[in-house]
Amino acid sequence: MCVTSLVFKTSKGRISPTYGSVTGTKFVLETKGCALAGFHGWAFPCFLTAIGAYFSPLPCPPNAEKLEARGYDRGAFWDGVRKIYVGQCENGIAFLKFVYDKDTRMVIGDDHGNKTPLEVKEVILIIKLVLTFIFGNILA
Repeated sequence: MCVTSLVFKTSKGRISPTYGSVTGTKFVLETKGCALAGFHGWAFPCFLTAIGAYFSPLPCPPNAEKLEARGYDRGAFWDGVRKIYVGQCENGIAFLKFVYDKDTRMVIGDDHGNKTPLEVKEVILIIKLVLTFIFGNILA
């Protein structure tokens, strides 16, 4: 099983190009009225095999509390996502990498998945826009 394509959508309705190859069964990660607050997934051996998302209500309440970090290494707390790098392989999506905002600085996150010699695309998010929706395809 592998994730073959991804498309991102922001709170202002901007939709990214399709990354990867549109083959397999379509999936959607969305909760109405919510923003994507984080991701989780699995990669094996050289491509992304699963992706999931954590959601937070929109707009964020002024007294909002950050959720406990999750994941195999407990993750980290961030103020937002600035960029996403999508690595592509022959079968679809090989890895994701996020650039986060933390306080007033930009922090480059780890690679999630496996590096690829093929094309790497950059998704730049405009400040104050949030991701609300991801869809793509998965090949079983």
